[in-house]
Amino acid sequence: MPKVVNFFDLIHLNERLEQQGLLSKIHLRDTCGKQTLWIELPSDEKTDEREKIDGQELEKTKEQIEAFFAIKGMTVEFDLTGGKNFWIV
Repeated sequence: MPKVVNFFDLIHLNERLEQQGLLSKIHLRDTCGKQTLWIELPSDEKTDEREKIDGQELEKTKEQIEAFFAIKGMTVEFDLTGGKNFWIV
């Protein structure tokens, strides 16, 4: 049986990120046969300093995502093209 991420999971995960001082938000795209989630980073401008901060934010966010779903017995896989998209495997 496939593992499903529900809206309560998203709410709790976003609350966890906020409690950790992260500004990222997690969103859900439900597609045929597989849920895909994605990370929204807080940046509006693209400067070298902003990209460095975004990189740190992304890594910390991914760590929190993995820890959150591990508690639920789920494993996360991030895409290889930037790591902002992920799904449960």
